Amino acid sequence: MSDGEYRLYSRPGCHLCEQAEALLRDLGLEFTVVDISNDADLEAAFGWDIPVLTHGNQVLLKGIFNRVRLERAGLTFSSVRR
Repeated sequence: MSDGEYRLYSRPGCHLCEQAEALLRDLGLEFTVVDISNDADLEAAFGWDIPVLTHGNQVLLKGIFNRVRLERAGLTFSSVRR
């Protein structure tokens, strides 16, 4: 995986975004939520695909998030909070 932080591109009122954020927090991933709603460039890049998880400049996952899809994207979770 490339160097960089994890970012979750989202917007207020997006239920898939809220679910993705909750799952990532439950799995213990440290990430920054980026609200695309006030940024025309981010809206153009990610508007139809949110939620979008990136690491550095690499898009890891778009749309519906679940643990299997995250693992297929290359993420591993050694300590899951319960």
